[in-house]
Amino acid sequence: MGGDQQTDLARDLSFSKPGVLNKSRSKGLEITRGYSSGFSMFDRSRSNDAIGQSQVDYVTSFRAKLKIPLLNKPSFKLLLGYEYADETYHFGQITGGQSSIFQGLDGNTLKSTRYTFYATKSFTEKYYAVFRARASFNGDYDGMANFDHRYAIYSGIAAFGKKVSDSKEWGIGVSYSTGFRNTRIIPFLVYNQTFNDKWGLEAILPLQVMGRYNYSPKTLLLFGGEFTSNAYSVDLQQAPQDLASVFHIRHASIDASVTLQQQIVPWIWLQAKGGYQLPFSTAVENTLQPELDFNATRGNNFFLRVGLFLSPPDKFMK
Repeated sequence: MGGDQQTDLARDLSFSKPGVLNKSRSKGLEITRGYSSGFSMFDRSRSNDAIGQSQVDYVTSFRAKLKIPLLNKPSFKLLLGYEYADETYHFGQITGGQSSIFQGLDGNTLKSTRYTFYATKSFTEKYYAVFRARASFNGDYDGMANFDHRYAIYSGIAAFGKKVSDSKEWGIGVSYSTGFRNTRIIPFLVYNQTFNDKWGLEAILPLQVMGRYNYSPKTLLLFGGEFTSNAYSVDLQQAPQDLASVFHIRHASIDASVTLQQQIVPWIWLQAKGGYQLPFSTAVENTLQPELDFNATRGNNFFLRVGLFLSPPDKFMK
């Protein structure tokens, strides 16, 4: 169960006035479809030593994201964002002690709806600040959105940056999130540098490190590794009692990937991202009977995401 909530930070920071030459494109509207190859899923109950192995044939995903500018002054910007994303797991074989859980997930679309407020302030030509507040609702609910508290995750990000030169900038920040699973505070460092007309680096430590190759003003490649995660609140039944309960499911992974951004016409870009996913253990938590919690270990897999996005010319970002 992947997601890009952490790596979105790189794009969100790009709305401030400073920025290095030839950086990757900011996005106003984005529509993406994804496909992941199959993998094995192993489960081990925390209450016994039973081991089961199921097989996921493939995973499909969809994402639509929109940013709307409210105020676009050279030194101060306000934006509102809306995003809908989903992913669906298609199992080919389900066996083992947790088969009822995987049967409930098979073909069940897991959804995420996010509402975001962005603000950036440039104090001088060198110093700037970025703020992001977000409400996310993640689960297997019906329809496009559900604002029930059981699905809610609230988060905020504040960062302060310095543009050292046209080719280098750095920043420090902190991310805070609280929701149906836990509360987390994560400090981070931002470092962007353009070495020459072709090569650059875009990093948000410890979440992402990306090399950049600008083949031309209309074509660029990003390559490297990033941390991704997502969490959902879902309704499932679990053997042996077969009692319906609310479950919290979280998955995290390290993704090694290559991304192509290609301008088709002014404002419209194609993006294709492919790579290899190395997952951590997936936690499955039974909120009614915590003694039935278990971890699911999944195999590595390949993924591909293709879509279109709108990116304003550089003069509109000044």
